[in-house]
Amino acid sequence: MLEECIKKILGRIQWLEYLIDKGENIKIIIQRNELKKAVYVGDTIGDLEAANYADTPFIYASYGFGQLNDVKYSINNISDINRIVCNII
Repeated sequence: MLEECIKKILGRIQWLEYLIDKGENIKIIIQRNELKKAVYVGDTIGDLEAANYADTPFIYASYGFGQLNDVKYSINNISDINRIVCNII
């Protein structure tokens, strides 16, 4: 099911290498790959802010390092991502 939702598997840009923040990197990845739909999975407030900056839906990985409340989408295990991504995009 997830395979139907994802068209490309993307590498990540090292944001320190380019001296730009995560939000800008999200935008660059979306533009570079001509993505019409995307999500950002993260576990910190910085990840949430970056996704918001890039106007990209954010999925909170609650099993990670950060503690976030009041997020729209959340997963407790990587296997949960399938059901959420297909509903978002």
